[in-house]
Amino acid sequence: MELVIFDLDGTLIDSRFDRVGARLSIIELFKERGVDPSSLRIEDPLQKYVDLAIRKGLLREVETILEDYEIIAFSQSEPKDGLYDVLDFISRRGFKMGLLTNAGRKATDYALVRFDLKGYFSAVVTRDDCRRMKPYPDGIILMISMLGCDRRKTVFVGDTAQDVEAARSAGVMSVALLDGAGKPDEIEISRPDYTVKSIKELLNLPIFI
Repeated sequence: MELVIFDLDGTLIDSRFDRVGARLSIIELFKERGVDPSSLRIEDPLQKYVDLAIRKGLLREVETILEDYEIIAFSQSEPKDGLYDVLDFISRRGFKMGLLTNAGRKATDYALVRFDLKGYFSAVVTRDDCRRMKPYPDGIILMISMLGCDRRKTVFVGDTAQDVEAARSAGVMSVALLDGAGKPDEIEISRPDYTVKSIKELLNLPIFI
């Protein structure tokens, strides 16, 4: 193993992001700007909302809505139990660590400072750094390139089926946490390489020993 990439919200910290409220606020913005949002569903990936915003020239306004919801969520979140022990262990093993999140740069930087996480990661990739978010593999591929690592020796740790899909599309191993924002049945269907009940259980996986 060379590189361990972590998701942020729901993986390293508990998930407080109001995904429904954020999407409804974006839909309301579209209506106010004369854009038909009927093609959007609440359960759609955020990328679909962003794609429509780009086509209609509303990306900056949508980004502002998302930033507000993300910072509120991160201000209310707490680190997962055992988080720092896990990160310290992986660091001592000599693995590089990266952070990949669908959150924007502003909110991510806020979270990194608030939870004292900045020193752990060799690279941080946010929604602002790549054209397509998870479940697309773009962010994982970008990070592997940035750090000069081998995708066959890379694992992505997340908490949703979208995270697993992104890992598979990028050709890396996947670990899914079952105590995050994702639905366990959807995670099971997505067929991750490993599942763990909490981040503390990462230390028991053979890939980290």
